[in-house]
Amino acid sequence: MLISSIANSSMKGAVVPISYTQLASPAGNFFLSSIPQVYQDLILVINTRVTNSAMFSNLYVNLGSSNAPDGGNNYSFTFMQGNGVATSSGRFNSIASTNFGLVSGRGSAPANFGTSIINIFNYSSSSTFKTFLCKNANDMNGFGTTDLRVGLWRNTAALNYIQLGSDGTFDSGSTAALYGVRRIGQ
Repeated sequence: MLISSIANSSMKGAVVPISYTQLASPAGNFFLSSIPQVYQDLILVINTRVTNSAMFSNLYVNLGSSNAPDGGNNYSFTFMQGNGVATSSGRFNSIASTNFGLVSGRGSAPANFGTSIINIFNYSSSSTFKTFLCKNANDMNGFGTTDLRVGLWRNTAALNYIQLGSDGTFDSGSTAALYGVRRIGQ
């Protein structure tokens, strides 16, 4: 796994690149650790595909502090999802990890990767729970999905670790790019 930090204090703009990960070979999960605590919010952009032959698999995200995932039942989320034929919605409370939507599988088409954009708000605060918003889209060989999720990590610790997992194995070429949103006046 390749992890390279690209944050630079001399960079200008409201959104600053923090790190980029691209899998050189298939992996069961990948993670971002030692996230700097100097930004207001985080934006995580994920382009993934799993190696199994299914049309799709679930994308799971565990947040954490102390450079380790929180394995407790501290997540909740609400979702709306559509696939061009049907829609669904639901709510999950007090679960051990949060499902951020679907990841394309090799059964969808050999070249298709799904995209998720996750905003994590107020991540460095040590006095509030962390909220997130996830937008997810997959083209699965004519059968696609779009998904919107909002959720909560019920932990007041400053977030410095993100682990991505799936029902399958992430394929080589899967990427995760992490950006920090500067505080006003920063």
